Amino acid sequence: MKKAIIISFIFTSLLVSVYQLVKASPTSISLGNYQFQKEKLKVTNPAIKQLVFLPEVKFSEKDAIEMIRHLDQVDANILQLAVKQNIKVILFTGLLTDQNQFQDLKGVIPRGYPESGPSWDAVPGIAEGNKVFAKIGHSEYGSGHGSIALELHEFGHAIDRYLFKGVRKDPVFLNIWKKEAAILFEGKNYYVRFPEEYFAEAFAMYYFNKESRTKLEVTAPLTYNYIIQLEQHAAQTNKYEIPLS
Repeated sequence: MKKAIIISFIFTSLLVSVYQLVKASPTSISLGNYQFQKEKLKVTNPAIKQLVFLPEVKFSEKDAIEMIRHLDQVDANILQLAVKQNIKVILFTGLLTDQNQFQDLKGVIPRGYPESGPSWDAVPGIAEGNKVFAKIGHSEYGSGHGSIALELHEFGHAIDRYLFKGVRKDPVFLNIWKKEAAILFEGKNYYVRFPEEYFAEAFAMYYFNKESRTKLEVTAPLTYNYIIQLEQHAAQTNKYEIPLS
């Protein structure tokens, strides 16, 4: 009897542990393996299907498709290099801090936010390592962030770090940032203080739509031309690498 109780206790503990693990580690499925139920999606670059991951729980397909289409507007060579570098864009639901790797951020105020500001629990996106997280339904400006497009901004961070090995540290870019940040983002101290945030948002503007790209070209021409050079670099790199299957 005593032995049976011990075995039952161990089994129950294992079930609880498994439940906690599953709860703490939301799973996702690649876009290439996902079948949309209510919406239709057509992408121009096949790399998107390997780059983007969707939640296995219920989510707004319409909102997710909007975010995917924004990412699909990024230069094809940059997208291909992102896949080769194993960068993943994970679209999620719920709280960011529900994701296993961000549980330690619960209740923590992000850098650059006022002390009375929201904690990471309420932040809809982040780029951490080679993974980009963006909350479905929060793409637009004002949806818990100040970017023109959340997913493009966070993807820009990954591009900065992994594809181009630290744009934020490039002396050429830093010189451009010092000249144009306060002009492009007048009154927006966040982008003026942090070069990596400036790049991510300029990257988002470049690819969001024709209007935002034109604004970038007119207001911050050096930044605009710098991104063009990154595209050219990506094209040259792809030229000498094994193509995606």
